[in-house]
Amino acid sequence: MKLPAIPFLTKTVSTDFFLSLIFESEKISSILFKEQEKVLVILASYEAAIDLDNASVEDFVTTCDTVISRLEMSLPEGAILEKTIFSVPHSWVEEGKIKANRLSQLKKVSEELALTPMGFIVSIEAIIASLQRKEGVPVSGIFVDLSEKYLSVFIVRSGNIIDIKQGPIEDGVEKTVERLLGNVTQLDVLPSKIILLHNKEAEEVSQKFLSHHWTKELPFMHLPQVAILDRGFENEAIINGVASQLNVTVSGDINIATSEVIGENEEFVSESKDTFGFLMDEDIASVQPTQPPSPAATPADEGFDFAEEVGHEPIVRHHGQDEPSDAAGEEVFEEDTPDPNRKEGKSLAAGIGTFFAGLITPQSVGRIPKMVGNGRRLIIPFAALFVVALLLTAYYTVLLKAKVTIFTDQKAFAENAMAITLTTSGESSFEDKTLRISTVVQEVEGEESQETTGQKDTGEKAIGAITIFNKSESPRQIDKGTTITSSNNLKFTLNDAVNIASTSSFATSFSNAQVKVTASNFGKEYNLPSQTNFTIEGMPTSTVFGRNDAAFSGGSKEEIQVVAKKDLLALEETVTERLFDKAKSDAESRISQNEALMPTFLSVDFKEKKYDKKENEEAENITLNASIEYTLGVYKKDELSNFISSSSEFDVPEDFKLSGDDSSITITDIKQNRNNISAKLSFNAIFKPQLDVKNVPSEIAGKGRDAAIGKLKEISGITDATIQFTGSIPFLPLILPLNQKNISIEQEARQ
Repeated sequence: MKLPAIPFLTKTVSTDFFLSLIFESEKISSILFKEQEKVLVILASYEAAIDLDNASVEDFVTTCDTVISRLEMSLPEGAILEKTIFSVPHSWVEEGKIKANRLSQLKKVSEELALTPMGFIVSIEAIIASLQRKEGVPVSGIFVDLSEKYLSVFIVRSGNIIDIKQGPIEDGVEKTVERLLGNVTQLDVLPSKIILLHNKEAEEVSQKFLSHHWTKELPFMHLPQVAILDRGFENEAIINGVASQLNVTVSGDINIATSEVIGENEEFVSESKDTFGFLMDEDIASVQPTQPPSPAATPADEGFDFAEEVGHEPIVRHHGQDEPSDAAGEEVFEEDTPDPNRKEGKSLAAGIGTFFAGLITPQSVGRIPKMVGNGRRLIIPFAALFVVALLLTAYYTVLLKAKVTIFTDQKAFAENAMAITLTTSGESSFEDKTLRISTVVQEVEGEESQETTGQKDTGEKAIGAITIFNKSESPRQIDKGTTITSSNNLKFTLNDAVNIASTSSFATSFSNAQVKVTASNFGKEYNLPSQTNFTIEGMPTSTVFGRNDAAFSGGSKEEIQVVAKKDLLALEETVTERLFDKAKSDAESRISQNEALMPTFLSVDFKEKKYDKKENEEAENITLNASIEYTLGVYKKDELSNFISSSSEFDVPEDFKLSGDDSSITITDIKQNRNNISAKLSFNAIFKPQLDVKNVPSEIAGKGRDAAIGKLKEISGITDATIQFTGSIPFLPLILPLNQKNISIEQEARQ
């Protein structure tokens, strides 16, 4: 199996040191390793942040140079780092090859930094392969790769990537994933496990997935589980992929140093020799580098198809979740996992009071008279106390911020295809299956076009002349337009009227007259040969018949595309459907926040309808300009809430309110009669407790973490809460900010 070759690979490999550059949406990582006696030894690693989607080529090269330069500090004197394996996102690859724009970037990096490309690995495929090697069973799941603004969803079944969906993050990660999964058409059943690639927000996102209510339209067998890949697992997967292709083992921990940890003016310190790994009965630090492989055996010459290897190896792995990290300047303190190095504060006043209480002891009180005798001795202590108090006040008022997530209870009630009556005058009643609505009329204009489907024959009609013979003793008069039929059943019409004299019983020939005829239809088949016999419509052949002396000519036929009647009707339906969306959008601006439009219109009326083509007119496309008046149904959210709450079938708590954002309602089969409107109602109604979150900060400001959570749980409808501090300082009490504006509240529901 060969590594996918990179077209600009032209250099000769001359060292036994290897470099792996790992490209992710928001950073570039690098790993330095070498092959030593069938062991792949990890020497050092580093990463730097960069927005790969928006970075210029110069920034791209500069960042690569930065991470490589850090690694070169760990190289022995005189060693050269050239051999490079690129690990790229799936979006960089198309039909097994790196896309042209990304290939040019890699080429620029290789030329500028004197690298020798050996091939590339697709990150997601390496991860799947590594999972299979570790767990030994095929992996099936929904892998989610997050960046700041976009995410990618990989549908994996039995170790194979079945489908890939990508898109911008809109209305939260969980709703974006739900929207993307709704476009998956290749699977009847989705895997019931979501695996998050490690990200600084993965922990928070996993909680949102766990509390998210997935739409019933998604074909999950059961509620999906959520797991997070271990930090650094991608790097481990890539190194394991390289090792498997080189037929070697891996030694050494893959710990990535970052530019956030190592400052600009600090000297880079690579891992010590103790962390480089080990060889059986040998000290790694004392082993000299092995000789470079011969040109005939180098990986660059042989080539390894890492992408194929990892793309077809089905693997499954069960993952734990990372511990919260403070790499981004945040520390998360959960209720059940207190930090042993931090003191739990009950309130800001109590914390500062405890601090000063420690200073006022009987011994210190006894020294006061002596201290008063020398005022200069008091200046420094009281100044220090003043500064400390000022700093603590500023810290708890200005610097410290807290994000409080409150979890509320919720109730879900569902009904499917219930027959109801929509009334514009009566009251809503679940028992009577009656829902009160109002109506709004919205007129919109628009234009739609579509292809025509009608077919029509055209061409030229054959012409000729026939001689009509009268065998009877009475004269015959035949009118213009009379139909005559040939012996092969083709019809023609007389161009002119004709009179034929009678034939005497003693005559030796029949009386006759010649007249021109025209074919009734288009076609070459009407070009009849001479001496063809004809019958005259309404006259027996025993007395009158016709025959042509010369062949007919000029007949031809071709089929053209025309406007069919069904095209007009289909275009009318299309315009009605398309303009309905516009009518709803315009009508929404006319209703209140407590009102909602029904998902279908009650009636529709064309005020103006103009087609640019007529029926049977030759055309490939037809356009309709229309002005349509829609009658739309409007229901009040309170009415729907009362409608459901009035049912004896559902037990809705009194202090719960219908959540319009989370609930779904469908009304179908609308039929109007003289007085009322019948329909089918389906709903999934979510009721949540009514909370005024604006007042929550005032209830918990200045309280300790546990005290604040306890206070929140006392509020009706709140079942639990978590608090995340930003800008906290170790060893100071965990007290919420005094400034209520520094306390943000998020609300999530748990069923």
